[in-house]
Amino acid sequence: FQVGSVTVSTFALAMAVFLGIALFIALTGGQITIMVTDCVQGLLSYPMYAVIVFYILWKFNWQGQMVPILEARPAGESFLNPYSIEKLRDFNLFYVFAGLAVTILGRMSWSGSQGYYASAKNAHEQKMGGLLGTWKNGFSNMMYLLMAIAAYTFMNHADFSGAARKVRCELATKAVADAARAPEMQPAVIKLKDYYKTVPEQKLDLAKGDVISAKKNLDNVYKDKTTEVLADLPGGKSASQVFRTIYGQMLVPVALRELLPVGLTGIFCALMLFLMISTDTTYIHSWGSILAQDVIMPLRKKVMTPEGHLKLLRVCLAFVCAFAFWFSLNFAQVDYLLMFQQITGAIWMGGASPVIVFGLYGRKGTPAAAFVTLIGGSLIAVGGIVMQSTWVEHIYPWIISNNWGESVNAFLVTVSAPFDPYIKWSLTPDKFPINSQELTFLSMLASVILYFVVSFLTCKKPFNLEKMLHRGIYGDGTLKAPEKFSFRKIGRSILGIDPNYTKGDKILAWSVFLYSLIYGFIICFIAIVVWNVFYKWPDRWWSHYFYWTRLIVPGIVAVISTVWFSIGGTKDLIQLFRDLKTKQEDATDDGRVENK
Repeated sequence: FQVGSVTVSTFALAMAVFLGIALFIALTGGQITIMVTDCVQGLLSYPMYAVIVFYILWKFNWQGQMVPILEARPAGESFLNPYSIEKLRDFNLFYVFAGLAVTILGRMSWSGSQGYYASAKNAHEQKMGGLLGTWKNGFSNMMYLLMAIAAYTFMNHADFSGAARKVRCELATKAVADAARAPEMQPAVIKLKDYYKTVPEQKLDLAKGDVISAKKNLDNVYKDKTTEVLADLPGGKSASQVFRTIYGQMLVPVALRELLPVGLTGIFCALMLFLMISTDTTYIHSWGSILAQDVIMPLRKKVMTPEGHLKLLRVCLAFVCAFAFWFSLNFAQVDYLLMFQQITGAIWMGGASPVIVFGLYGRKGTPAAAFVTLIGGSLIAVGGIVMQSTWVEHIYPWIISNNWGESVNAFLVTVSAPFDPYIKWSLTPDKFPINSQELTFLSMLASVILYFVVSFLTCKKPFNLEKMLHRGIYGDGTLKAPEKFSFRKIGRSILGIDPNYTKGDKILAWSVFLYSLIYGFIICFIAIVVWNVFYKWPDRWWSHYFYWTRLIVPGIVAVISTVWFSIGGTKDLIQLFRDLKTKQEDATDDGRVENK
């Protein structure tokens, strides 16, 4: 919009307002205020999640509309059958495998969570908080899943074809205007906007076997025409890539605006507002504190006064906020949001995870190995982000101009061939051949190798783990008699039950164990895998499976947890304020570890 002769970006202004609110909360209240804000946001969100879930289940027929559209996929690209996904390029079995590896190796290493891993009165309360976290996302996970399926159904089922055409036309019109802003592109943009209006209503005939795939879908008529018109213009290829990204990312939100009634659209917007501000406050404070505590403070020789320390923290928080604004305003994100989260997270976790795991539990880790691993993991992740962003405009044309296309393609195909069809690299003009999940996995794998190799080369004396852990000769001198074997004691050991557990804590621990291991892993996973060894389930069976395991059972848990967390959260929030009144301040508790 215009302010006099100055053009102001609506996106920049909106981002500045919301980041400003988050920074204000972080600066004026600190971590406790942020935690309280998050708690209140959670309490207000639970019933909102439930309302949206129930509305979607009421508006859409699971077996009559949702399942037929989910089944309308070609072989190897199923949205229901996990045994038929080998032709999906990005979200396939390797995506799941890499995600599991990152989850296990990166356990509790994400520094964006900062103090929240240990935000409790004591270690036992923190452990119980982790167990409670198993139940907290009932309706929210259901809402995310149902919104995606509902939007997919809305945009592709013949029952909604008229409204879907309106959404596609409006979205394409706004996306091309945002992606192609250069003055020399404006005639092409006007031409494309006129073309979008002429695209007729499209309907899938499921009875005749029409399917939806990456190559054949109702959105390609908009994407392909845009690419064709922009391709030969200066900067057109990059603009086309940005158009496809914006179109893909905004398709579900714009569809939701059409399929949700006015009141529920307001509830959804309120939810997004809550989640955005609570996430921004958390990350601004987390990364600002890390910058101050772990980067600047160790380099200082003098101890700071509490006033100086708080001033430093506030400056670092403001710097993180300013960097977030600058980066978001200038960086064009061209990958799936989930993939983007993985690769940006790998900037830290790719190198930090091996250092934390093998540094804490290995005898031969060295500082040199830690530094090399962190730097190496980060460089791979950052390099991947840069190559993804510059591939279409710079890297691919440079490869072709040097006549290296065939050799580079042959190399990519040869390297990925042993992992085909789940990893399939080839030289294409519109996208970097290695996706973000693969880059994240490569970053972590390279970091593990670097840590072991450099540790082996630089370790002169193994670390004394027994002394650090007070084991063996470094223990308290008391020897405990070996306990007699019993299944009950095995269970207590697996669950970590100790004398601090109350009766309610034990019930909670066993309930999480039974739900996660017995129901979730053995019944819903192992038993189904064994069954499919002898008889492959058809897609319709999988639709029933997901209906019960992702909607009915989680729905029952969600109803219970919503009431439980609403009452318990309110009660504990009140208790927090009472405890803060009697808390004794300690100015020396500033994060430093002193040698005494």
